[in-house]
Amino acid sequence: MSAFFSSIMVENQQEKGAEEGAKSTRREVLRAVGASGTGVLAIQHGLQGVRAGGDDVKIVTHKSRNTVARTQRVSKQWYDHKTQAKQALNRLRQNLGASPNVLGISTETLDERIDGLRKFGIRVSFDEAEGSLPVASEVNGIPVLTEEIPGFDRACYTGYQEPIKGGNGHTSPSGAATLTCRVYKGGQKFMMGCRHVFVDNDKGNCDGSDITGTKWSQGGDEVGKVVYGYQNHDCTLLDKSTDGNRVFDNSIVDETGYVAGRVTAEGVDYLASSNDTVRKRGRSSCKEQGEVVGTGTIYCNNGNYVGNAVRHTAHIESGDSGGPSYHKISKSNSSDELYMLNINTHSKSITGDDTWGSAAFAMHNKRDISFGGATFSG
Repeated sequence: MSAFFSSIMVENQQEKGAEEGAKSTRREVLRAVGASGTGVLAIQHGLQGVRAGGDDVKIVTHKSRNTVARTQRVSKQWYDHKTQAKQALNRLRQNLGASPNVLGISTETLDERIDGLRKFGIRVSFDEAEGSLPVASEVNGIPVLTEEIPGFDRACYTGYQEPIKGGNGHTSPSGAATLTCRVYKGGQKFMMGCRHVFVDNDKGNCDGSDITGTKWSQGGDEVGKVVYGYQNHDCTLLDKSTDGNRVFDNSIVDETGYVAGRVTAEGVDYLASSNDTVRKRGRSSCKEQGEVVGTGTIYCNNGNYVGNAVRHTAHIESGDSGGPSYHKISKSNSSDELYMLNINTHSKSITGDDTWGSAAFAMHNKRDISFGGATFSG
């Protein structure tokens, strides 16, 4: 085994992620794989699960700003398995993430269950034009599945609604897409949208150029500009500096209730294993429902990536880029609560018909972007 692979450091991080890992170039990784002489990416065993007292573990699944909104008790055996799967995922990210062949690496729920919750495997998606690499069938007891699929596919359309809500269409000088929802950063309100629609070249989300100041519109009227753009999340924060009379509403189009917060990293894993329904909105495909499959990373061929990406089965189409996915908590005596899961930015290009996009918990922890808050418009 080469020194490159035997010296990998495992980062056991939940909400903070482990995306900054591999510093080698993608070509250097290929050379390291070829130099190992094994024909397989050998992974050393010995990862240890999280240990906690008692027969179960209480996890935080939803938050509103910094306040715990919902918790869930899960079996310690499932929690240890889930933690072990995430550690194995981090190993594969650092071993394979710099390869030009790799499109995505993610956890994936399996049919087998522990105390009613589904177990996890790992799926590695290779660009069929580049070909796959030999990968071990399991990492520390966690099964690894591989597939070859076509490369990226992106396009967008437009739409209009007042007040402006998550799920509405918008346009930029480079194209059109869907808004995510109203968010807060630094005490200011913004609408979130996808970043790649503001990039004026074919590199899309892989391009790292500065797009701040770029104008955006809705219904043919200019609304404001890009204040923040984050390539590693393929998201933007948009203001209404051109037309201050437009209203950013804390709701999602064609949905009851309001955006109350975000699903945590633990909550994403729990939703995946419990088969709970998640929802999404998009300008082109409108309403869809699905289930969380897993989490992982989307890789580019220039060293960039979109990290902490949630993968789910709610289908999106061209024009839906930037649209929200969320978990709805129905209330009988008050407004329904919508907890943001992720921004939808990729489909078909990573794992068949599944949808991918950066997690709300990652954007909160890494970029100090808050989801939820006051129910009123503004």
